[in-house]
Amino acid sequence: MGAKDGSKKDGAKGNAAKGKKTVKKSVKKPVETLDDKFKIPQIPKVPTPPPMKYPQRGTKELGEDTASAKDRKHREIEELKAQLRKAKNARVDTEKERESKVRRAKMLQNQMLQKRNQSKNIWKKRFFEEKRKTAALEEQVNRLRHEVDAQHKALMSYLENKEREGNKPGQAGGDFKSPSEKTNQRMSLVRLQHEVEELRRRIEELKIKLTAEMKNRDVAQKELKQIRQDLMEKKINLTLTKSQKSLATLANPENIAV
Repeated sequence: MGAKDGSKKDGAKGNAAKGKKTVKKSVKKPVETLDDKFKIPQIPKVPTPPPMKYPQRGTKELGEDTASAKDRKHREIEELKAQLRKAKNARVDTEKERESKVRRAKMLQNQMLQKRNQSKNIWKKRFFEEKRKTAALEEQVNRLRHEVDAQHKALMSYLENKEREGNKPGQAGGDFKSPSEKTNQRMSLVRLQHEVEELRRRIEELKIKLTAEMKNRDVAQKELKQIRQDLMEKKINLTLTKSQKSLATLANPENIAV
């Protein structure tokens, strides 16, 4: 009886379940964002290698050099030392040669200056000696010139007097006509010679004066040029010092008004 009742109950439950409608629940799908859509796949991490260990100086982790390598290194070191010694010796030799040449150049310069000063002193001494002689010679020349002028005047007056005496009345004019012409020609010739010599002398004096004036002018122009250059340099230095002082006063914070 009990089993039958149980089976009846189960059958009733099954019929009731069949009679009811089954309702399906709607499952919400997840919304994809831009980050999810264009997501970059992550690269798997590679394990980092351990840090490299370098052998310290003096350690023998890399192994000792062979005998041939040691010999090669020793030869290279010896060659470098020999080259260094050669370079040092060459440098010492060049320095010695340079010092000797500098000494020789200084000696030659001193000799040249001494010779120049000696020649300058000699020419200066000669110049002053000749200058002292010039005054006496000029006096002598002037005295001789006056004597020549006096003789010339005396000769001219003698010839003129002789010509007057020859042309006096009571004497035969035909006999003295030709000598008077000769005397006139002589007088004119002597006069021309004297004038030519006087002109030559004046020309020589003018040439000497002109050369002296030209030399003095050149010296004066050089001195004027040097003075102008010195004046220009002084003006430039003065303007620079003034500008520096003005800049210093402006840069000084005490002079700046608050």
